[in-house]
Amino acid sequence: MSTVFSDTLQELRKASGFSTAYRFFHDNGGQAALGFTYRQYMLMESGVLPEAGKLGRLIPALRLIPLTPPANRLVTAWLRTRAGEAVYDQLVAPILPAKTKDAQQAPMHGLVRAMMRERVYYLTHEQFEASLADYPTYICYTAITADTGLWTAASLAEALDLKKGEVEAALKRLASVGIAKKVKQGVYRCPFSDRMIQCPQLNTVSPELLKKVNEYITRLAASAETRLREGFFVRADRHQFMGHFPPLLRFAIEASYGYTVREKSPSTAIFYAEGRIVQVRDF
Repeated sequence: MSTVFSDTLQELRKASGFSTAYRFFHDNGGQAALGFTYRQYMLMESGVLPEAGKLGRLIPALRLIPLTPPANRLVTAWLRTRAGEAVYDQLVAPILPAKTKDAQQAPMHGLVRAMMRERVYYLTHEQFEASLADYPTYICYTAITADTGLWTAASLAEALDLKKGEVEAALKRLASVGIAKKVKQGVYRCPFSDRMIQCPQLNTVSPELLKKVNEYITRLAASAETRLREGFFVRADRHQFMGHFPPLLRFAIEASYGYTVREKSPSTAIFYAEGRIVQVRDF
């Protein structure tokens, strides 16, 4: 029997781009990453309320930011289902902060989110780990997932200023997990390069892989030319700022996907668009 929580969970799951419960569970790394079985997840969508700890796992898996309106919807639905409508309205709702009207999203925001839902590809944990095997492999992964063309080790090595042997090893490694596909002897392409790639949530991967991600991104960025840098020091209420600004920043970064081109031309380049919030001091 469905509940307020199960209905909300299904709605948010679909809005995040996971068309089925099966895809949501497995694209997020399955039981090893989520901490519950597929059967347990299906029970959640069927009306069985999960423990609070499992609720904490669901929020990042749904690509929600804690304390934002969508995440709060799921938590509120959990509380409402746990307490029951009458008890929730009588005892829980009165002690919660007064509701503020959510800022209306611009029409473009809806268009970008809809485009993402149609075009997203979720890397498996195995694929994510393979892409980080070493620095040359990470560069090759970054390149071929952004291009629909055919590549040999020699042509990719020349394009990326890498050694041919490094690229050969990288392409074989990427092909073993389905990131690259061998079209014919020595020729590869990425089978999902026309889609927007989402990596596993970083809180579900090992500290070792997280360290590699940061190291490789920092290393690549350090070797690149900064085209634009904007930043402000803002004094704000921590809860208000982190509850409302991160979705706007995430939208701006995701909107860069709209400029994606999949074929090389004299003016194409790989850009890294970054959104970053740093808490400097308590003051």
